[in-house]
Amino acid sequence: MDILRLLLDVGEFDIKMRGENGLTALSWMALRGSVEGMQMLLDRGADVNALCNEDRTPLSWAAGKGQGQFILKSLLDAGVEMNLKDHQGRAPLSWAAINGGVEAKRNST
Repeated sequence: MDILRLLLDVGEFDIKMRGENGLTALSWMALRGSVEGMQMLLDRGADVNALCNEDRTPLSWAAGKGQGQFILKSLLDAGVEMNLKDHQGRAPLSWAAINGGVEAKRNST
């Protein structure tokens, strides 16, 4: 996280930049379970509802990977839209159920 912090502090990191699949840095941090990285990006205005090429949000990626309650709570506290559906018609809770993360979702509320 030191490198991310440094890049953000010197203005050399575009938080709106997307990878080939359309994922933002915030989506990657949510997917990987990095609360610290997510918070750094959120503090600098990262879009908590940014959609990737599959129309999935950071919350959808986190829920689909069964990330813990701290990740989900951080996204919820940042104002994430909980019911945005992806191109398959699945909301984040659907991804959590598919991948066994329903308990983490339930505990985050």
